[in-house]
Amino acid sequence: MSSKIVFLTGCGSGIGKHLAQTFYQRGYKVIATDIDLQKLDYASQWDNTRKLIVKLDVSKKADWINAINLLINKWHDLDIMINNAGVLSTDYIYEISDIKDIDNQIDINLKGTIYGTYFILDFLMKKKDGIIINISSLAGVAPIPGMSIYSASKYGVRGFTLAVAQELSKKGIKVYNISPDAVKTPLIDGVKHKKSGNLLFSGALLTPEDIEKIVFKLIKQPARREILLPWWRAVLAHFGNCFPYFSSIIADWLDKYGYKKRQKYLNNSN
Repeated sequence: MSSKIVFLTGCGSGIGKHLAQTFYQRGYKVIATDIDLQKLDYASQWDNTRKLIVKLDVSKKADWINAINLLINKWHDLDIMINNAGVLSTDYIYEISDIKDIDNQIDINLKGTIYGTYFILDFLMKKKDGIIINISSLAGVAPIPGMSIYSASKYGVRGFTLAVAQELSKKGIKVYNISPDAVKTPLIDGVKHKKSGNLLFSGALLTPEDIEKIVFKLIKQPARREILLPWWRAVLAHFGNCFPYFSSIIADWLDKYGYKKRQKYLNNSN
């Protein structure tokens, strides 16, 4: 049983829920957070000595201060921070009808990750040790039409993480960026009816278990600062980023291929 303490955001569903449950099962002390406390009911049976359940809107400074104070009162320590909370809306920029879709994706995906890194630093810097893992996306490596706002937010997460990794390496803190392809979570289900989400379905559909494997590899031993998966989509994303015209050439083909896969996903989920 591990005596280490892990702080996770966005634990109400998907990757965050899976990781929170996995860390608890492996004996960690877990700070599980989400904007909706009801979604954390699955932790009601956990041992109170190994859990801290907190309502947290990652875009709100006051919520972070409250969460940190609760952590100080309970354990006054932290070993691992995982910034996972995120939202996704697939719309072409000219189809966005509610500007809240823009605000939410920037505030939660990008600002939330920055806050989540900033507010826990005192714990890690005092002992000159610790791990920060930020969950980004391949949409933060190559621009994805139909997901322009999400892509912008994840470009920001990736850039911030890689810069901070250099800053904090001198303080003994390891910082990692994980950029996966689409992961089968409620975020995907929320956009499966949208044509603008075709490119999201054009590649590999990963699972939370795939992310779990990477997370625990990073915790077990130092690794390169950025993990992109699967490898073949990572190569395509890097190529598209270096040569934007290439992206525009293959976008139509990927859109058609993604449309077929999205329809198949729709049929299987009905």
